[in-house]
Amino acid sequence: MKVFTTMQTSPKWHYITKASVERYLALYPYWQKDKYYAICPYCHNPIVITQRGNSRSSHATTLFGKHVSYTPKGFNNVNVDKVKHCFLSGQSSLITSDVLKDNHFNSHELNVKRVRQALSYLTGVRFSNKLTWALIYNGKDAFNYRGIDNYNFPFGLLVVANSIGLTGRLIANPRLEAKIKDNSQFLHLVGHQLKPLSVFPNARMKLILGNDEINQRSGFHFLIAQMVETNHEVQRVVCTYHVVCKMFDELVYK
Repeated sequence: MKVFTTMQTSPKWHYITKASVERYLALYPYWQKDKYYAICPYCHNPIVITQRGNSRSSHATTLFGKHVSYTPKGFNNVNVDKVKHCFLSGQSSLITSDVLKDNHFNSHELNVKRVRQALSYLTGVRFSNKLTWALIYNGKDAFNYRGIDNYNFPFGLLVVANSIGLTGRLIANPRLEAKIKDNSQFLHLVGHQLKPLSVFPNARMKLILGNDEINQRSGFHFLIAQMVETNHEVQRVVCTYHVVCKMFDELVYK
């Protein structure tokens, strides 16, 4: 993998370069026994920083991160199941590129409260129980893809959702609130709730969700989201941002 994080800087992550390794990993527990350790920013398991030669030069080397099967001192225990499902551990393919023969969807196994929290975290929009259930049942196709697992399926639900109505919903992210305040012409925030201006009672806003993409430099999966407002025939993009795929715990009852 090409990125890492630490206990002190998570969820912020860094590219694996000589400068970033020396800056963030110089002290214990990251530097021990002549090795640099860090944390995978996707599955949050420990990784070791290593190097490989450049085929074009006998002197040049490339630094990269690799999961370890043991737990270095000072780190949380390795979660083997998360390592198996980590997109950053090798060459990743699009979530929607490989369809399973059998649908492994079972709504009775889902911890809907945690799913709702995960969706709210990813989008910056407060999800109600009703909206969460609607995404689950309307997004059953998400569970047909091999890239979807018990840790990341809220992201898969967004990939297949296409769009979500925002009018009347609570905005949970301060940056999105600022964008709405600065750029929206037809709606405004009452507290944290998105409502039409009184002079535009028919105005609406949607969150348009793009397809799964992979950042070729970092390896992270993401989709592009756009807040789009409409008033009669007028349509405007209020803001555009990336929704990055993340792992969440306790999404499924065991």
